[in-house]
Amino acid sequence: MVETSASTRRELFEVIAFWLLLAAEEDAFFRSAIEQLAAEQRAPVFEPHVTLYASDIGEERALAALKDSDVPPPLELNVGSLYHSEKFTKTIFVRLYSSSSLQRLGEELQARAGGGAYELNPHVSLIYKDMPADERAEVAQRITVPFKRIRFDRLKLIHGSNSTKTAADVEGWRAIGERALTR
Repeated sequence: MVETSASTRRELFEVIAFWLLLAAEEDAFFRSAIEQLAAEQRAPVFEPHVTLYASDIGEERALAALKDSDVPPPLELNVGSLYHSEKFTKTIFVRLYSSSSLQRLGEELQARAGGGAYELNPHVSLIYKDMPADERAEVAQRITVPFKRIRFDRLKLIHGSNSTKTAADVEGWRAIGERALTR
């Protein structure tokens, strides 16, 4: 348990996240942007992804859900605008428009894994760091995403904490499984 204030305590526990991974061309752009921003801002480097679902389901159930799910062919999502927020894991991010295929995949993974509810809010983060709003806005203004649509071709399972608020939390993530989206 970690004390977050004199009157509030937050319990930390392990979760498994289902990530949707970008196809090669899109991955190369986002990976480069993440690495560049991380170097400039002294922030952690992470793999570009969309979190489809996360819960405290345990590795065995997550691996079974990954293996047994009826995965779609590679997905494409339309790119929205660039945003920034106070939330560590959404410091600067690209909003994506959901699709029926994405919703179905998220719902199937959630049902097969048997965990709790999760609100799918598709986006690709570019940096994880606590930054003042004016600095976030300035950094975001320099970024241009060259895609109208982003292709995704793999799923990955990540073991981590329910609370990602520091670089150490990000560096503690561990991949436990991966599966290609099939044609």
